[in-house]
Amino acid sequence: MTAEQSTIRGGGKAATQPLLSASLLDGSSLRAVDTTGTSYRSMYVRRRLRADHDIAVTSRQAVPRSEASAFRQISPVLRRALAAFAWLNVAVSLVVRVVHRGPYVPGWDFVGAAHGLFLASTRSPRAIVSYLLEHQFDTAFTWILTALSVLPGFLAARWPSAHWPLVTVLLFSLLAFALLGAALRLERTEWWLVTLGCAASSAILSNALMGNCHIEATLPFAIALCATLRCRATPLAATILAALAIEAAWHVHELGRTVFAVFLAAAVCLPHAQWSARAVWAAAGLLQLWLALRFVDHNTAHLIAMRFPPPATWAEYARDISVYFLSATPDIPLLLVAALLALMLVRGDRWFWRAIVGFQMGLVWLLVTNPGVMRGLSCVWPRRILVLEFLCLGLVVAVIRERHRAARVLLGLLVAGAVWQLAHTLRWAARPLDPTGTRLAFTLPYTETTMERGAYLDSKVSFSLVDWSVELRSRAEQGRRLLLVYNLSSFDENNTDPAGVLERLYLHLGHARFLDTVFSFGAQRVRWNELPIRPMNELDGFLGSLTDPSIVDGYWLHHPNDEQPTWESATTHRQEVATIFGKLGERFQIVWGLAVKDLQGRTLHRFALAPRSG
Repeated sequence: MTAEQSTIRGGGKAATQPLLSASLLDGSSLRAVDTTGTSYRSMYVRRRLRADHDIAVTSRQAVPRSEASAFRQISPVLRRALAAFAWLNVAVSLVVRVVHRGPYVPGWDFVGAAHGLFLASTRSPRAIVSYLLEHQFDTAFTWILTALSVLPGFLAARWPSAHWPLVTVLLFSLLAFALLGAALRLERTEWWLVTLGCAASSAILSNALMGNCHIEATLPFAIALCATLRCRATPLAATILAALAIEAAWHVHELGRTVFAVFLAAAVCLPHAQWSARAVWAAAGLLQLWLALRFVDHNTAHLIAMRFPPPATWAEYARDISVYFLSATPDIPLLLVAALLALMLVRGDRWFWRAIVGFQMGLVWLLVTNPGVMRGLSCVWPRRILVLEFLCLGLVVAVIRERHRAARVLLGLLVAGAVWQLAHTLRWAARPLDPTGTRLAFTLPYTETTMERGAYLDSKVSFSLVDWSVELRSRAEQGRRLLLVYNLSSFDENNTDPAGVLERLYLHLGHARFLDTVFSFGAQRVRWNELPIRPMNELDGFLGSLTDPSIVDGYWLHHPNDEQPTWESATTHRQEVATIFGKLGERFQIVWGLAVKDLQGRTLHRFALAPRSG
């Protein structure tokens, strides 16, 4: 027992002397803490300081003192230069993405926000809370419509704008990485390490600008890392943070639900923790695991059903995965290469880091080795490795602060990755968004969801639809009333990859202006989200109220798949289109304007209404 520990445990007058306290993982010298104040006389505070000190002392035994503060041995000039490079790299990369992409954002980015705007405009705050609680574990209620996803809609109810989904996702991304730095106990001069890691990942930077919330799956992991790495001696704080992490896991993409692995790994593998904290972590991990297995949706059902392949095939799969990642298909590979090296070098909390990173690697392995829909090597999309890269970044930063020689190697890999990422971004920005000239493309690097035979799942943007939405917004700003023969039964608003034409307009105008300006009729007003689409039985009343039809701009968008004879949605859409034009023809003369056909075969028809002669 050290002299400092004897003083603490002695109680009495000795307990009023300065105690020694330190952070758990870094190599800085111990700091004197004055405990003469009344607030430090409680037994709880003395026990907490004693536990923190014991953990700090024992933690240093795992890393030689010559290496514990080795990161500080790097030249201050070099560290400042690397910090400036990291921040500038990320800033330039984000700005270039935003400017070059322009308005060509996937429709998925607006779905949750539009639902939030509808809720905020049609329900009381108490009813909204009840609604979200009711659907907390609803397996048909996807992450697209959870509290974090609908939040930008609440903001749009106060300040209408279609930019809110992109702003809030970026802010939540920043929060997740800030919490990661807090979990690692980074000092003010070390935060650039996290920034440098982000600069080495094109997938992280691009998805931070995607309103579909996939990167928000890192948020529960960031909270969980704080609940474990920062709360080894404070079970109450661990309990609060664990509860927040579990709650957040059900408001983000499904990968967030695997946060149970962090708590279970901490309970078993994290050294120098009080048993009460381990009990909290174990309970949190088991609870979240039970919830994930109890409330299974369509996507997580596929994950649960996956099995490991026969051992005889492992070598072949490992080779294919290595080639796939090293070819920079899902992302710039150097962050992952640095993480693999860090897994071998990590000393402090080594088995904890190996467990949580290895678990995410195992999920990728299962995804590759199990055949089926949206499985296989080609379906390891950038957004599916965001949580893995987030944890890899945390591991690499932890090892950089631990080891001197490794710090130089790992920093070199991150710098090379950041240079590679920036060069790739600038090359991407120097080309048209649709280099093939089809006016259909993924509009940010490393956001692809391609599958075999050239198919894709979602997030591909049709430029003609975005251009149309911009035209609609412009006409609405000019005071025109918009009659849209277009609704949720239109093929372009399908459940898999909606264009979000109505959602973009809804968020830009706000609920009240949308109702006054936009008139879309259909039997369906709920897809994943709910929109103020008017029922078909209100069509006659609307047409009867049109005393001056010249103020109306009419649009009809027709997609070739709207003619599919066996699709129920296509049949419904054809019936609704026929009804709308039949009613219009009874009351007005339809004056057809310019029709434009795009390369995918959809045709945008413009029309005006005039009084019938005679």
